[in-house]
Amino acid sequence: MLIPIVDFLRAAIDGVDALSVTTGDGEAFETVACSEGFALRLDEAQHRRGGPCTIAAWSGEQIYVPDLTTDPRWPTLTEIAGYYNVCSVLSTPLGAPSLPTGDNGGSTMAINLYSRARDMFPVSTRRAIAAMVCAAVELVTVKGPERSFF
Repeated sequence: MLIPIVDFLRAAIDGVDALSVTTGDGEAFETVACSEGFALRLDEAQHRRGGPCTIAAWSGEQIYVPDLTTDPRWPTLTEIAGYYNVCSVLSTPLGAPSLPTGDNGGSTMAINLYSRARDMFPVSTRRAIAAMVCAAVELVTVKGPERSFF
């Protein structure tokens, strides 16, 4: 299911230098797909200390940081982003959040778009990305994971 969504977004959105997909099960997060090694490093920092991808996954809300180099909320993420010259991150939930309840754990996902440009994702782009992610998830759900929509 993830590869068609990742491929579609990578081809459809200018200025994206890397993207990844984060999933969480109530105890831990992990990256289940990524286009570049540095996206994995950025995700891992967020899995350990929090960040846009983990917030988007659990809240079901799109999280945008226009400039990681000046955002004080996640110092470890800021440091790693600086090393890879990444400025903007947009984390969009994949489907509805599923918070843990009792013993069933629950799970949730987010797709993370990284750009080396500052403020790469204006409001209109963020809305379009949210709509594309929603449409891609619905299409894969309707057609099944074995079919491509290209």
